Amino acid sequence: MPSLWKLISLFLLLAVNLVQAQHQEIPIAGPMAARVDADRAIIWVQLRQEKSVRCQCKQENGTLIIQSSQEVAREENDFIAWMQLKGLLANHYYTCELWLDEEAQGEKYITRFRTLPQNHEPIDFSMAVGSCAYLADYQYESRRPLLPYGGKYHIYDIIATHQADFMFWLGDNIYLRNGEWNSKEGVQYRYRHTRFHPALQEVMRTGSHFAIWDDHDFGPNDGDSTYRFRQMTRDIFKQVWPNPPYPDTSKLYTQYRIGDVAFFLMDDRSHRAPNDAPIDDPKPFLGKEQINWLIASLKASDASFKIISIGTQVLSNCNLAEGYIFGYPNELDEMLSRIQQEQIEGVLFFSGDKHLTEISRYDYPGLYPLLDLTISPFTSMPTPIKLSNSHRVKGTFVGRRNFGILNFVGEGEERRMIIRIFNAKGKMIWQKNIWARDLRIGE
Repeated sequence: MPSLWKLISLFLLLAVNLVQAQHQEIPIAGPMAARVDADRAIIWVQLRQEKSVRCQCKQENGTLIIQSSQEVAREENDFIAWMQLKGLLANHYYTCELWLDEEAQGEKYITRFRTLPQNHEPIDFSMAVGSCAYLADYQYESRRPLLPYGGKYHIYDIIATHQADFMFWLGDNIYLRNGEWNSKEGVQYRYRHTRFHPALQEVMRTGSHFAIWDDHDFGPNDGDSTYRFRQMTRDIFKQVWPNPPYPDTSKLYTQYRIGDVAFFLMDDRSHRAPNDAPIDDPKPFLGKEQINWLIASLKASDASFKIISIGTQVLSNCNLAEGYIFGYPNELDEMLSRIQQEQIEGVLFFSGDKHLTEISRYDYPGLYPLLDLTISPFTSMPTPIKLSNSHRVKGTFVGRRNFGILNFVGEGEERRMIIRIFNAKGKMIWQKNIWARDLRIGE
């Protein structure tokens, strides 16, 4: 008679094979809306073989059909195609059906998104936010203990039920495994494994998406500017995430504006000195060129909210693992002092990385209270202990898998960002309001 452990092992093996079989059956990743503007958008898709692709879109509650450009998903681009949509109406919802080789793919492959308003007009909108999206790969992890690093993948279906207008991925959107970061084939394999995963399909087709990266999208764990293949991973990241245009092709920082909310998408890896480098001047985190761009862009913006998005925590003073404030204090002080000197209002930070959720508050002289909203993890293993952070806003710590839904609502003095944090079952954990009027100097 087989032992109990043999039966358990057989059951686990069958479960693994079932997951792998289901994963391999998915022929299409996406389609996913991205780089949405008032009158145009990009629809991203990835296939497993070469085919011509296009999408047919219509305004919700309308009859006008808009055809995208027709593209070919080719092997040299890892069967990825970007379909261009033009002639859209501002601040409208659209549904797009995917066509392959002139054959409609039906309701399963329909994506829904919202266009931006004209002239940065303030609008009420919703956004899903989070980071750290580890997905198990049993080709590599068949010997992993019973407590897996990744789990609760149904969280993405729960996110999709909120029907958010936009989704912002705050880094570690994939997890490159050891050695994968040394070759184009390895990095492309990891992106394919992630994008074709069954758990992601529904959420990819809901709203439009944009992203920043952190170390696990960039290269090795805690990677920095000494990583010699950073140009290769940057180019693949750009192919997989059709973000807003960059200042030039060699950069991975940019900005995106939705109404009166401006997002500054920063690159916290390419220009960064190693964590163990001496803390003296200069020790770059974002680097002087990127800091100069950021300050100039903040100064030029008239947005109500100016959200600086960085993969790693900015304002936490926890001295475990990575963080801006304790490892790179000179550059942080330079950034904050220049925000103060230029009297830039509306600034707050978004971050990921730490596998926990919290708001950190930092009272910098001559400024309104600065806030850093960290939301993590989606599916990676949560931080098992409540890390010390004296800047943490009471009641905001979450040490389990979670995601955020943000609502930007109201007009004038009532303009605010409503933050709601949900666990992996979809139950709300906490809610807070951030008022635009509280991000002004002297108020």
